[in-house]
Amino acid sequence: MYKNKPNYDLVLCIGAQHIIISLINLKYITCNLTPKNIFIITNKKHFNQYKNIDLKGINLFLIDENTLLNNCNLPKIRDYFHQKNKPSDRAAWYFQQFLKMQAHSIVQEKYYLIWDADTIPLKPIFFFDEVNRALIHYTPENHTPYFETLKKVLNVKKQTQYSFISEHMLIDKKIMQSLISDIEKQNPNSFWPFSILKSIDEKDLTKSGFSEYETYGNYCLAKAPHLINKRTQSDQTLKNYRHGTQLFGKKPSTKDLFLLTQTDFHYVTFETWETISQQAVNKNKRLAQLHYLISKLKFPKSIQSKISQIFVSKITY
Repeated sequence: MYKNKPNYDLVLCIGAQHIIISLINLKYITCNLTPKNIFIITNKKHFNQYKNIDLKGINLFLIDENTLLNNCNLPKIRDYFHQKNKPSDRAAWYFQQFLKMQAHSIVQEKYYLIWDADTIPLKPIFFFDEVNRALIHYTPENHTPYFETLKKVLNVKKQTQYSFISEHMLIDKKIMQSLISDIEKQNPNSFWPFSILKSIDEKDLTKSGFSEYETYGNYCLAKAPHLINKRTQSDQTLKNYRHGTQLFGKKPSTKDLFLLTQTDFHYVTFETWETISQQAVNKNKRLAQLHYLISKLKFPKSIQSKISQIFVSKITY
């Protein structure tokens, strides 16, 4: 929409459970987003999965998740949970958040876009407004432990009634550097990821006790509110759907996604943990297959659009 916008890099943190969907996703990222470089942060054993991908001229960098944070890796976070006599199921969830924050140290552009590996962009999306403020997709969530941790670790209160929780966030790397520096200043006795973990109330540690998105968003509003802007105008707002797995399973085909591009969703998330009705998935896949075949008949655009909307209306949600 807006020309001559700042460049940005894109960061994907990918666990083993998201390898398959991320390989599908990269095709849509290169078509609908405009990063200068893509940084994939994952375990080194997964590097070969990404060696022969055509990114249409976008540079790809593979980063070993166990070397990005010099004094912190997944085993050490698990050890922290064990020292607290807590199950370590959520250790990887926290670790991924810390990796996204530390990504400021490896990206090349002033901005980097954190994008969830299981979220597929279906339409072109822009991330800056007309005066180059970073656009924020906001939601009505309000999870109190996030703000309790924020106050403890940064002495920053919740700044707004809306939430920054989303499937993506555009980060100004200098702001992220400042945020981490402030954590270190206020908590000088431990490495900053462990300062965050120590600031989480023990009752929330094994649940959801910290959010990098809420932390960054509220820190921006407290320290540099002029740099971000909510998506409020009609040409800025995004519509997303979080239950793509229920529609087409964990591995959507090109034909499945082609049908979804005819909806008004800007992006759809395919969660690996969701339960599905195989009957509904099979029905939707047959629908997508038929829609794809009909699209090849070269009807005039106006007629094809009407046909597509009929198919969209028959998707089982």
